[in-house]
Amino acid sequence: MQRFAFYGGELCLPLWNASLKGETIRKSSVRHEIVDSCNVRPPSNRDRSVNLWYPIIPDTPYQHMLDISISAPWPWMVRREPEHGNLMLHAHTRGLDNVEARFQIRYLVERTAVTHRVHPDCVRPLQSSALFERWLRAEQFVDVDDKTHKLALEVVGARTNMLEQARLVYDYVASTMTYDAAQQSWKGSTEHALVCSAGNCNDIHALFISLCRSLGIPARLILGQAFESPPLGHDVCELCGYHCWAEFFAPGFG
Repeated sequence: MQRFAFYGGELCLPLWNASLKGETIRKSSVRHEIVDSCNVRPPSNRDRSVNLWYPIIPDTPYQHMLDISISAPWPWMVRREPEHGNLMLHAHTRGLDNVEARFQIRYLVERTAVTHRVHPDCVRPLQSSALFERWLRAEQFVDVDDKTHKLALEVVGARTNMLEQARLVYDYVASTMTYDAAQQSWKGSTEHALVCSAGNCNDIHALFISLCRSLGIPARLILGQAFESPPLGHDVCELCGYHCWAEFFAPGFG
């Protein structure tokens, strides 16, 4: 599969600036033309039927879809998947011929660079944790248990402000984890991060998310791609810039 997507990010927090109560700085916008394509091989099932789900670049406060065109050999429709609300192209066919089918989506996207500067005084306690239940509980390979709770309390000490706690967790993860794709777990594992202190972005963010959730800070993983040029001498590359990053919620700021 050849993919050219726009997503970018790191394990990140708002920039620290004690002189500002809260400020969002929008910088210059840049337009990108993106070609996202994939080839589907003939299936081996008896009726040779195929269902394809293909993520669609969304509009967000910091990126705008200016144009989009879809080239597809099968009937398709765009729908929003119910679990996370992501836009997906869904295509289906039966009796596929013994040839590869090619899908291509072209985008014109405008991205705006944004920097957040906030002060801990902006943040309030989380009043309705039930609204964030899915981002506070454990999930597959992302632990929230006695071990992560004990470690999280050791990391933050006496600090009770969510923004300050998240910053301390960030500093801890950044100082104890080594990015090494050769030592990754291939599944985004808190246990792997704690035992090996090394891994790829999935493992690093699993640890950050586990520690935040253990403190009652809603946190989640975002998966996408950052811009990255194909290798020298190549026009395309496989999964260019595959990356993930972490987000957390701070009441009073978002």
